[in-house]
Amino acid sequence: MVHSLHGYFMRPGDPRRPLVYEVERLRDGRSYATRRVTAIQRGEAMFTLSASFKVPEPGPERQRAVPLLPDPERLPDPYASWAENGSDDGSYWSTTGRLTLDMRTVPRGTPGLPERLSGVEEQFVWLKSASPLPGDDPLLHICALAYLSDLTLASTAAMHLQPPRSDRTGPPTVSLASLDHAMWFHRPFRADEWLLFAQRSPSAGDGRGLAQGEFYTRDGLLVASVVQEALVRERPH
Repeated sequence: MVHSLHGYFMRPGDPRRPLVYEVERLRDGRSYATRRVTAIQRGEAMFTLSASFKVPEPGPERQRAVPLLPDPERLPDPYASWAENGSDDGSYWSTTGRLTLDMRTVPRGTPGLPERLSGVEEQFVWLKSASPLPGDDPLLHICALAYLSDLTLASTAAMHLQPPRSDRTGPPTVSLASLDHAMWFHRPFRADEWLLFAQRSPSAGDGRGLAQGEFYTRDGLLVASVVQEALVRERPH
């Protein structure tokens, strides 16, 4: 199974046009295998991905403890208020967003949140696929989580400039875009069951922001880690 991946976003893509994926077989070892993928559209490379796969093996385990936070059912569903907001990104979150994922944001000041460090922005979000996924294909759940992991990290890196979508009532004032995205998968999981996405951003500057995060199951199992660098640029007034 895939245990890590690292992707670079080089050009904007058009979802109405086909993508050609060129896959290079870099290595096939006894325990590990490596592939490199280039996504091409209109003859230009849009995205590159390196992925590493491994054979499962037994061994002792350890992990960071999950913060004790409210269950997602105890948090408000944000989609209705976003649809009523009327901002320029509200239509996406109230239509496409709702069809794609369920999301609950843990409000700031909630008991159980870790103490914030100076200069570090944090955000805690429950996420899952809005539709049930087949249970006999672990790779499908990994692909779904890779998609979900890209949706809120950039907003965490920009929290020193604007509140995240869950706390914002007006239109966005910052342009955000993923530059590169890396993930590590530690343990099996289901992407159609609630996962807590604990996120932090230790640095921002030079038009970029770095964000890190971990995914935990409801019973506290750490299943994946992610790091992203995003374009973070204030829009002209």
